[in-house]
Amino acid sequence: MSSLVRNISNVEWVASSMDGKLHYPKDLFHDCLAVRSILGASAPYATPKVKSEKLLDVIGFKIQVSLVDVLDILKVWRHSKTPFKASLAQMTKLYLIIWDEMTTSEKEVIDMFNSGPTVFIPYASKARYGDMSPAIFLSHKELYSCDSTGAEEKISEIHSQGNSKRMKKSPQSKMLYKIYPRLHDFFRQ
Repeated sequence: MSSLVRNISNVEWVASSMDGKLHYPKDLFHDCLAVRSILGASAPYATPKVKSEKLLDVIGFKIQVSLVDVLDILKVWRHSKTPFKASLAQMTKLYLIIWDEMTTSEKEVIDMFNSGPTVFIPYASKARYGDMSPAIFLSHKELYSCDSTGAEEKISEIHSQGNSKRMKKSPQSKMLYKIYPRLHDFFRQ
């Protein structure tokens, strides 16, 4: 490794798309499909975008998303002061990564999910799978798997007839099987 590469790798000199501050290259993502499909637009991407594949390797930007990355970004998202938007497709992919990696880091994942809101719940009950939706993060303790009583449907009817401002402040559905049908077993752990 050349001294130039070693020097630029050990200095905070790259701007982040999330905060505009300077960061070490190893702490930022390259804005590519492999990363964007999991983290969407709300991730610490290096700016400006690097086009040279050789330079990407040399500088050391992240080009894949690890379990540690996912858990770290979830912490950032849940404490964000700005409204969060993502698609159910993106969030499903993110939760599938966590589920796949749980065998090696089960305690860390369980601690993360027990420490606060980590489940992305769109405000709109009919959010389309691939569309960006405003949402809130809720704790798994605030959600339920299914509603065999039909109470959720009745509450939705009342909400739809009520004040539209109130509807925007809380999600219309907290039933996990409706929002994440493929992840039923994951959220029950």
